[in-house]
This record gives sequence, C-alpha cells and structure tokens, in this order.
Amino acid sequence: MNRLNVTIIQNNWQQVLPQLGVFDAIFFNEIDLEVLVDTHRPKKFGNLLVQSGKDLNAKVTALFPQITTLRYTEADIDGLFQIVGRSSSKAFTTFLTELKENGQISHEQYTSTLLKYGLQPSFPRMKDPMLEFLEAVLPHMQKGSRFSCFASFAVSLFENPDFFASIITHPDLLYTETWMSIDVPENCSYYKGTKALLMRVEKVNN
Repeated sequence: MNRLNVTIIQNNWQQVLPQLGVFDAIFFNEIDLEVLVDTHRPKKFGNLLVQSGKDLNAKVTALFPQITTLRYTEADIDGLFQIVGRSSSKAFTTFLTELKENGQISHEQYTSTLLKYGLQPSFPRMKDPMLEFLEAVLPHMQKGSRFSCFASFAVSLFENPDFFASIITHPDLLYTETWMSIDVPENCSYYKGTKALLMRVEKVNN
C-alpha cells in the first residue's frame, strides 16, 4: 500500500544520517541476527571482563593513587602482577592494555610482559551497533522524540556498562525498558527465550 507521507531512503544510515533533519520517532532493527547470536555469548563475557578490569583499576588506584600519571618500570609491572594479576590474568591484561593506551608503559614493555607471563593480548571490543546508531542519532532528536528498539537478547541494558554510561546516565534522556512474554515459533533459529526486551529512550531536554 502506498503512503504519500512516507519517503523511503535506500542507503545505509552512516551515509545519509548527516544530511537528515529531526525525527519525532526512531525505531532501530538489528537485521544481522546471525552475527548477533554468534557474538552474544562473547559479548556477555566481554562485559563481565570489562567490569573485572574496572574492579582491578579501582583496586590498583587505591594502592597507588598516582596511577593516572605514573610511568611504570618493569619492576612496577612485576609488582602489580604479583599483587593482583595472578588472581585474574585476563583482567590484568585488560589493565595492561589501558596503561599502554594511556602512554604509561611502552609497546615494548607491553609485549615483553605478555611474553614473560604467558598472557594473551587484550583486543578492543567492537561497539554494539544499536548503541553506535543511537549515539549518532541523538543530535537528530528534539525534546519529546523517542527512540525504540526490540532487543533480540534477554539481557537488561542496565547490565550493559557501555549503554549505562552513555545513555542511561545521560541528563537529557529518559530510558525505560519493558519485558514482554513472547511465543517463539519452533522454526525460529535465532531466539529461544520466552521473554523479549522492548527498550525506549526519550529525549526530555534539548
């Protein structure tokens, strides 16, 4: 059925969004469901690992208040590993990567420490596509505009540290989520739960 007041733009949002105006309502649909399912479990683990890294950072900061400006020697790194690294090598590697990115250790120190303790490199996490789109579309929302998304995973976004920091704590946004009971068909291969999450973000201030 043709609708005279609907304009269809055939392109990806990264290309066309900068040229578009303000929207009253925005709905985001993650269409790459196979990728979502394949990465869902690692993503949950990654969130837990990030939280462990934050806990580790807090612990080390308490021990060494000058942490944000300190340049670390090999002896310093060895001492930190003995104190906190043995209990969580993955979190320690995440912390070590942060030190390298902050310029507090050199690339040579980073690689030599990984080799010395048999650690695996910590790679940056890929950004969630829904969050990436939401952050990009916020300038195209005015007071009263609403963004919604039907999540294909049964995990509250209050438990997502990136979404919590960027959206839920944003002073100009109001976040709500609703759990819905659903009847999943037997031939559905990408969702096996009996509940689904409907999330909504409303802009309450310009």
